[in-house]
Amino acid sequence: MGLDALNKLAAAGEAVYQNISKKWDERKRRQAEEAWLAKHAEEIRQRNEFLSLVTSKVTGDSALEMAPLKCNPRETQRAVFLVTTPISFGVLEVSEASYKLLARHVGMSLNSDNITLD
Repeated sequence: MGLDALNKLAAAGEAVYQNISKKWDERKRRQAEEAWLAKHAEEIRQRNEFLSLVTSKVTGDSALEMAPLKCNPRETQRAVFLVTTPISFGVLEVSEASYKLLARHVGMSLNSDNITLD
């Protein structure tokens, strides 16, 4: 009789321990996921801030027709900026020298007004 009650108490204690352990693991997983989401959101915010700086430097007729640049992590496409004039903002400066280096790397000719692939 006393042994039966003790066994029930031990089983209940084990069930409580398992339940608390499960909830603790779920909480740790949820906190890690929330931290990852916050970090990811901050990276997206920084990218959008950078893209807004780039957009503010774009001039010419195409600037009026251009859709706003936004970071979308679900998008499978990527963008490449081909800069033909020096642009500087903050510590970043994209100059004519870096443009020529990029052009040489992808096999483009800079000898005429029109850029052609070699």
